[in-house]
Amino acid sequence: MGILRTTKAYVLSRFHVFGSATFLGTAFYLDWFHIDADRCWAAKAIVPLTHLFTPETAHRIAVHAASIGFVPGSKSPLTRNTESLKQILWGREFDNPVGVGAGFDKNGETIPGLFNSGAGFIEIGTITPKAQYGNEKPRVFRLPKDKSVINRYGFNNEGLDAVERRLKHIVEGRIDEEGEMLGTSSNPGMGLKGRVGINLGKNKETVDAVDDYVRGIKRMTKYADYLVINVSSPNTPNLRQLQRREELTELLASVKQARDASVERMYNSPPILLKIAPDLDLSQMEDIASVALKYADGLIISNTTVARPPLLEIETAKETGGLSGPPLKDQSTRMYQLTQGRVPIIGCGGISNGRDAMEKIKAGASLVQVYTSMVYQGPQVITKIKREMMEQMQNEGYKNVSHAVGVDTMQLQRAKERAKEIKKPEEPKKEAFKRIADLVKR
Repeated sequence: MGILRTTKAYVLSRFHVFGSATFLGTAFYLDWFHIDADRCWAAKAIVPLTHLFTPETAHRIAVHAASIGFVPGSKSPLTRNTESLKQILWGREFDNPVGVGAGFDKNGETIPGLFNSGAGFIEIGTITPKAQYGNEKPRVFRLPKDKSVINRYGFNNEGLDAVERRLKHIVEGRIDEEGEMLGTSSNPGMGLKGRVGINLGKNKETVDAVDDYVRGIKRMTKYADYLVINVSSPNTPNLRQLQRREELTELLASVKQARDASVERMYNSPPILLKIAPDLDLSQMEDIASVALKYADGLIISNTTVARPPLLEIETAKETGGLSGPPLKDQSTRMYQLTQGRVPIIGCGGISNGRDAMEKIKAGASLVQVYTSMVYQGPQVITKIKREMMEQMQNEGYKNVSHAVGVDTMQLQRAKERAKEIKKPEEPKKEAFKRIADLVKR
């Protein structure tokens, strides 16, 4: 039995080396020749190769490659940004609105390497105060026919101590002795090409959830361009109960107070964003919107879903965990209306091309995140999305992406209001006919 385990470990280690070498070799080829990765056969060949491995092993290979900056097409012109994609949010400039969602880099390993993909921002985590293994393996499942993934990782991460050590020499230099932010995303001298979000959670065994989030805020505030309170993962027992009005109010009030106490001398304190579940009814969304308007600086919509819409991979769909990918794209995002557009939104879920990204933005998102689409298209999906967004913006007459935020939602709202106005003249007519009828009776 011991020999079998040793042999299996050796074989897996060889696969890991082979996978990393293949990924890195292709990335180097593309980088050397400045090839537009999202249109190159070599880049597209990487994904089928990674799918020879288990999903979690492929994930580790990708993280390792990105950690040393080997990302396909990192010198392609499309990894650079144009003025049309830039916008200011929370007092910070984002070079483009396409970022990598939390879950890909759980421990801050890919900073700054993953920025070579052309991402405007990277969200690391979810990070818990103590390191934890997460749920038992296997815990990640591909659904290739649906271009989707089911995961039940369970906040596996190295904990605050390890992540802080890793971030310290990268990010801390952005704050001077007076507490003022030194760098911007347009300042390559800082070594960062984009913004860093830090996603925080609670340990599985923790009783006082608020304390875990406050500890995370205190430790991570000085390293973050924005902070995320994750109360919506379906893979940590009872976590989603924190989305209820009373619990959420206490939590956000506490973390906001901790953030403010941690940044008394900072020039521009990082905003606090709330990441919510897609599995909410209207009453729950109204409660969250009400609390968010008072205590949150932004929303991320949304986490993975426990629902199972009709899928082609019937057997795999029976696995427990959160579903991500295209089936999540059409989940209702009414938060832009419920918050009157006063709370910036990051749209997440089912974004695999520029059209998807623009739909999210026109529905009310200011930024978008990808993750599952990287599983099926590789990191080059980011340059593809940016290219297609710019083409659509040009065709529709948008000079800057910020001009498109919420336009579809606002048009729908105006259409509803006009429909109400059209009906109003009918009421006086009814009253007039009634008065005539009364006169006739007399």
